[in-house]
Amino acid sequence: MPTLQSQSQYQRSSKSQGVKMLMKCLHAKVRKHQNKLHLRRHLSQRLKVHSTVS
Repeated sequence: MPTLQSQSQYQRSSKSQGVKMLMKCLHAKVRKHQNKLHLRRHLSQRLKVHSTVS
């Protein structure tokens, strides 16, 4: 019986670890995406400023 209990405990811990990894990956992807969006917005604003100045 103790082996079964430890097995379920191990499965639960490994699952939570997998979820943590997934969240990390998703978070990194989202951060990259936000950075890209921010850069694009920044560039478009600069272009607008240049066009108004000239």
